[in-house]
Amino acid sequence: MQFFIKDVHKVKDYSIEYKGKLISIDKKDIDKDIYAIVSIPMNFKVEKWYTIGFRSKLYKVDNFDGFNYIKYLQSQDIYFKSYVVWLSVLDRDWLSTMWKTIHNFRKEFLKIIHEIYPKREAIFLGWILVWARENLPEDLKEDFNNSWLTHFIAVSWFNMTILIIFFAYILQFFPLYIRAVVITVAIVLFTLLVWDTPPVVRAAIMWIVWYFVLISWRASSSLSVILLTCFVMTLWSPLSLNYDVSFHLSFLAVVWILYTQWFFKKIFRFLPEAFAIKEAVVLTFAALSFTLPIMIFNFGQVSFLAPIANVLVTWTIPLAMLLGFLSVIWYVIHPSIWVFIWFFDWLFLRYDMLIVYVFWNFEFSLIKIDLGEIWVYFEAIYFMMLIFLVLILRPKH
Repeated sequence: MQFFIKDVHKVKDYSIEYKGKLISIDKKDIDKDIYAIVSIPMNFKVEKWYTIGFRSKLYKVDNFDGFNYIKYLQSQDIYFKSYVVWLSVLDRDWLSTMWKTIHNFRKEFLKIIHEIYPKREAIFLGWILVWARENLPEDLKEDFNNSWLTHFIAVSWFNMTILIIFFAYILQFFPLYIRAVVITVAIVLFTLLVWDTPPVVRAAIMWIVWYFVLISWRASSSLSVILLTCFVMTLWSPLSLNYDVSFHLSFLAVVWILYTQWFFKKIFRFLPEAFAIKEAVVLTFAALSFTLPIMIFNFGQVSFLAPIANVLVTWTIPLAMLLGFLSVIWYVIHPSIWVFIWFFDWLFLRYDMLIVYVFWNFEFSLIKIDLGEIWVYFEAIYFMMLIFLVLILRPKH
């Protein structure tokens, strides 16, 4: 078989699982988008965009713990798994000049992060900034899963928001058309930097549409922008509408932040505005209130401490990302100023890792709910209820 290595799927203790596009099998060319998870031992030096050849078998993927893993992978055109014992690198020069430049910039950016930050903080920062999954150890990912904070290490809306705010601030005295061009190019380049990451593509589409609506001073409908993005993403990957849980959760979180944050602002009006505490609590409860059932239906468990963990972490992530980005920039520009930015960013990153560790140990907070095969009916009824709520709330808010 010959595979084109598209991206890193998962890093394990002794091997790395890549998402590989099947190019040929038994000397027969494959002209369709068929991908497999290719498990390659650590001792082989393989990078993204390599073309590799090896002898092996294609194995089917199995479901686990009631989760339809087969359909989820098929929504990303992944149909098989394969294990490599021996391989040969057939091509390293597939990349165009543009892709090589982006790839090298990403490598240098991550290299600086690992030079100036401790190992685990560097891995965490690289993940939330540029989706650097290749260095993420399995135990750290499990810690985030068990503490119900995994969504914070998924590059998406936060990254795009910070990017736009940063460029809008430094370009505030430039003409509007220059700002629009620079910000659009920045969003596109960032999306290419972490390409093949659906949450980033979703956020890029939403933000570009929203930004041009804002600068044109036109009346906008948030729901229309969300539905347009959903429509485009579904054309790109039709099965994601049915089987991609992250697709469901990201859209539900955005929808219910828009529709219910006014309600939670009334409930938590006694909280202080300082350090964005009130905002963090409101956004967390608005997003979690309607996404938790989807998590229960698909994963069969929920932590009743999840809202607390989310509130404690939410307000720090944008600051950690912004300071992390600035620390790298200033490290290149000036040999001393970066230390001050680095120190405060290290405090935020260390604090987040501590929260993850503390809540990971609260195993008693996990409530397991096994709905068996009928979970799909509960999910269908739940989605119909949400549509009904949108139709009711839309004229008022």
